[in-house]
Amino acid sequence: MKAKQLRLLSLLLTLALLTCAIPAPATTPAQPAAATPGEKIVPESAAGPKVNINSADVETLCTLKGIGPSLALRIKEFREQNGPFKKPEDITLVRGVGGTILEWNKNLIDIK
Repeated sequence: MKAKQLRLLSLLLTLALLTCAIPAPATTPAQPAAATPGEKIVPESAAGPKVNINSADVETLCTLKGIGPSLALRIKEFREQNGPFKKPEDITLVRGVGGTILEWNKNLIDIK
């Protein structure tokens, strides 16, 4: 029984690795618009689409900085066992996710 579980976990991790390893298509960055005086320029990475950590699949979680396939799988399993995250900071309750990963992604994490 245990060998069967290990093979299943190995398969899941392999699939997660393959999913996260597929590179995004190359795009040519657009010319940034000129800022008006007093306007704050937000880097494109900080203004990107938010990731709902309560519903995102492993592949989507891998788009967050510092989160690879095994950590993404751990986040998914954590929310399945403990219910949805109540605030973005709760992601640090997952083993392996610390303050640095939260800081890198605080503008990209959503819970709605």
